[in-house]
Amino acid sequence: MIDTLTLARELTESGIKREKAEAIADVVAKAVTHQNGSLATTEFVRTQIGDVQKETGTQLESMRVEIGEVRVEISELRNDMETKIGEVRVEISELRNDMETKIGEVRVEIGEVRVEISELRSDMNAKIGEVRAEISATEVRIVRWLIGIGIALGLFQVFGDRILGI
Repeated sequence: MIDTLTLARELTESGIKREKAEAIADVVAKAVTHQNGSLATTEFVRTQIGDVQKETGTQLESMRVEIGEVRVEISELRNDMETKIGEVRVEISELRNDMETKIGEVRVEIGEVRVEISELRSDMNAKIGEVRAEISATEVRIVRWLIGIGIALGLFQVFGDRILGI
């Protein structure tokens, strides 16, 4: 009798996957000994090997189908991802355009405020000039008035006795 566990372990150590190694060990065991324990015929061994090959082929085909399905899913996910990335890029572009528009509007407003400030400065300078002119005119009137009072007082001192009859 063949030790299938040892055979499967040796096949696995040589690089064959565990499931496949176990299947090969089972086939070899069945090939060497028939179900009743006698030596298997060449035809029986060939039949067993053929069955394993068919089963392995079916499993491989099933795996190929699964791999194909996974590839389709990956392709669909890639397409979805590219679509989403495109949508995000459009949104970013729209946001960028909106932001640039807002920045332009703010710059226009800043320009308008600067014009208003300039106009206010001009108005303020004009008003200051008017106030200075009024102050100067008032200073001249005050100086004239003081000179007039000074002259009047001087005349009053000189001629005050005569005018009052003293």
